[in-house]
Amino acid sequence: MVVYEGMVDASGKLDEKNPLDVYWLDIDPEYVEKARKAGRTDDRVDLNVLEKKMAYGSYVDKDASTPDKIVVKLVALPKRLVTITVVDGKPVSKLEISGAQAIVKKIYVHAVDRRFNPLPKVEYVDVFGVDDAGNVVSERLTP
Repeated sequence: MVVYEGMVDASGKLDEKNPLDVYWLDIDPEYVEKARKAGRTDDRVDLNVLEKKMAYGSYVDKDASTPDKIVVKLVALPKRLVTITVVDGKPVSKLEISGAQAIVKKIYVHAVDRRFNPLPKVEYVDVFGVDDAGNVVSERLTP
């Protein structure tokens, strides 16, 4: 599972230096068991360079960002910008889903390894959220 975590500072605003942290959360039972035996309690694994560049990475648009909002471009969804704000001290991500702005609940990126190419290929992206009227919305996007 790849986690895109909005980061807030001590004052409850988006962290200016690191507003978005992206990493794997390895919840595979085999991995977790080995990690616990080795004394590790953190299941976080950083993305490698290829994962960042080709499938799961993100870019914060510094020009479009303010202390209370950032605009993020996900590598897997380059034409859909994600806006992150802080609401009640917690980061909230919004993205256009099925024509409406919606709070992002989950994004599933289906990427496949290619036989003679070391770079993964994104085949489709499923986005799920809740629009301003409280309706559950979803959409499948293809690059």
